[in-house]
Amino acid sequence: MDENIDYELLWDSIKRDEKWVFWAKYIVGKLIKRNTHLHIFMPDSTKDFIKNHDVVIYPSSHRSLWECVGIPYILSENGLPMPYMIMANTLVGKYLSMILNKVGAVPAIRKNNTFGEMRYAIDDLKGKGKSIILHDNPLGFFPDGRSKDGFQKPFRKTLIELAIELDTPLITTNVDYCDRINEEKRYIKDSSTYKFNIFHTPEWVFKYIGDICISFGEPIIPSELGLNRDLLAEYLRSKCLDQVRIPPKDVVANAIVQEDGSFEYNLKKVFYNIESVVEKLEPHREKFFNIDLTDSAKDLWVKAGLWKKDPKIIMIYHNEIDHYMKNDYKLIL
Repeated sequence: MDENIDYELLWDSIKRDEKWVFWAKYIVGKLIKRNTHLHIFMPDSTKDFIKNHDVVIYPSSHRSLWECVGIPYILSENGLPMPYMIMANTLVGKYLSMILNKVGAVPAIRKNNTFGEMRYAIDDLKGKGKSIILHDNPLGFFPDGRSKDGFQKPFRKTLIELAIELDTPLITTNVDYCDRINEEKRYIKDSSTYKFNIFHTPEWVFKYIGDICISFGEPIIPSELGLNRDLLAEYLRSKCLDQVRIPPKDVVANAIVQEDGSFEYNLKKVFYNIESVVEKLEPHREKFFNIDLTDSAKDLWVKAGLWKKDPKIIMIYHNEIDHYMKNDYKLIL
């Protein structure tokens, strides 16, 4: 593939326009301050590493279009370089992709109908990623696609393979919507029939989202681990899962959803279940968010506010911390 690619020409087609970036940061900043409360978790060692390395790759969890602009904005506000974010061109449509491209969101082809189309899509993705890195820019991408059931899917390996090839440092990133999933209504639609419509945008741009936690992990150097792409993909996924925060809604959802998949709404039983869930999650207490030591089961029930939620949404919140409940997600090297 490499010998057939003109990386300079490719770079000219994807590099962002700084004038657009200035206004995009202004608009995004206003929306974020109005619609969210951001909580950033980044070790000092990670921040120092990023400052001393022009090129890093951010494999990130993916729940919403918000991350495509939110992650670069947060890094920029903390005095760190804005990564180019690779996203599927089918996610937002042709014209919005053109606009996002101006500010560093790079649309990549996603066609998996035939082997030929899949190969072309992989080459397109890897070519754009390599062009960004070769021009000394950080890169962000969403290796699990976009989760719509709360579970983090197995990581796709194209850009992980590129990180191994170029020995580019990786910093796992996880985004948690601690009050409600952004674009919540889209999650209860039939995904096979749902089509993006730009006129739906105000619903997820202007509606209050609440607390969002963005967690950055420690730097990972591929050559130091010596893993092949499959094992490195599993390792990165386990690291992302270990950065997931545990808000009240996820605890209460696990108290409502029973082992057989049924839903329990008897408050006496739910309160008892909440206490059991909190006890089971005790080894992960440092991941608790907006959960105090003095909170009773009733306090968590009120904080979660799930009595008005669609059962499909409750199930998603249940699944978000399923790996903590089962404690089976860590990859032992």
